Amino acid sequence: PEDVASLEAEFDQILDNAEAKAVFVKVMPDVAAAPQLEQAREMTIEDVKGMAPEYFPEDKVKELDVELAKIK
Repeated sequence: PEDVASLEAEFDQILDNAEAKAVFVKVMPDVAAAPQLEQAREMTIEDVKGMAPEYFPEDKVKELDVELAKIK
């Protein structure tokens, strides 16, 4: 399986992994609920952060990175 424990993972990898999706929803509930997320499934968090930084504050991105790294 692809490595979902990274900010370099594509959203579809995160969303298709139950553990990773749960972490994403917990850390970034507003982004996880956004309808635009479907259009970004083939992009990485870093890609989208560059386009919409207001939705990806650095502290939340770091928290997400730490939480994703716990998934084995």
